[in-house]
Amino acid sequence: LYQWFESYDDLPAVYHEKNEYVKARVGDSMRRAIKAGVKFAFGTDAGAGPHGRSGKEFTALVEHGMSPLEAIRTATVNAADLMDIEDRGRIQVGLLADIVAVSGNPLENIRLLEDVKFVMKDGKVYKSPN
Repeated sequence: LYQWFESYDDLPAVYHEKNEYVKARVGDSMRRAIKAGVKFAFGTDAGAGPHGRSGKEFTALVEHGMSPLEAIRTATVNAADLMDIEDRGRIQVGLLADIVAVSGNPLENIRLLEDVKFVMKDGKVYKSPN
């Protein structure tokens, strides 16, 4: 959603035109899909922008009509469901779980997910404020 190019510095001219075409249409398309109840899975093709900024997708989803809880579900239960994966997507004994934490309640401020403070994957802490 927020994967269009924000800077053209090193891009060929053909990308400029495509980028502007997409930017002009993505907002309306997202609003219509959300309003229609389309089930989304959070994600990126990771080829259209800098890495480490995927938290902005939560903000964009909310700006285009999802509730914060619906946006969070795109990265958890919806993603697991749409990929037909039963051993993850929620926190429950016996399931695989990657956990992130932020400095407040993302249901009250979705932008908090743009600045993750804690990351645990497969039971190992990869990022911690301490």
